[in-house]
Amino acid sequence: MKIRLRYTLTATFTLIAIVPVLFIGLWVERTSYLRELSSVEEKHLLLAKNITNALELYTHDAAALFDFLV
Repeated sequence: MKIRLRYTLTATFTLIAIVPVLFIGLWVERTSYLRELSSVEEKHLLLAKNITNALELYTHDAAALFDFLV
């Protein structure tokens, strides 16, 4: 059975078109994932700093109250 030139060209052109699209798609997905991960990391850091400040004020107030009562 002979493979016709038409089928060979169709398969070749299809592969030539699909391979770059796959690579670009994977690159875009990875870039957006890393950007989103960085954004979430920044938000978590900001949240941790805010909670730390609130807890620090609480401990300062608790110590001041204890000193006042004792």
